Amino acid sequence: MRPRLEPIDTLKPPPLWFILAYLAWAALIVGVHLVNTLTERELIICTLRRVTGVPCPTCGSTRAVEAALRGDFLSALFYNPLVIGILVVGGVVVALRFIAKRRFALVLSKRERLVAWALMLSVVGLNWWHVIAYHAG
Repeated sequence: MRPRLEPIDTLKPPPLWFILAYLAWAALIVGVHLVNTLTERELIICTLRRVTGVPCPTCGSTRAVEAALRGDFLSALFYNPLVIGILVVGGVVVALRFIAKRRFALVLSKRERLVAWALMLSVVGLNWWHVIAYHAG
């Protein structure tokens, strides 16, 4: 494994699909927050949870972002630690890219990629277990 920071000569804007997905997610968070505030009820937008009663691995991410924006980082971590971790790492990547004009590159062998995938799936599984346990109570 060889991690490195590479300089960026020309900074390309993010792809349109990324910008649209980000704006849609932001609009969803704002909309759910407004509905929750105005109706004083919890709006469940997760299809898996509505149909089966079992939360998905990303359940709680809207509430986690709301809590983080309020400055309640402990609650945000309890709602969904994976989403908060991804947002922190994403913030560092964006800062590196746009402020320092560098990008993070990680060169992995085939075996290291398999290990990385296994670790990522394990982290998602542990997060899902946490979300199920947290939302059950």
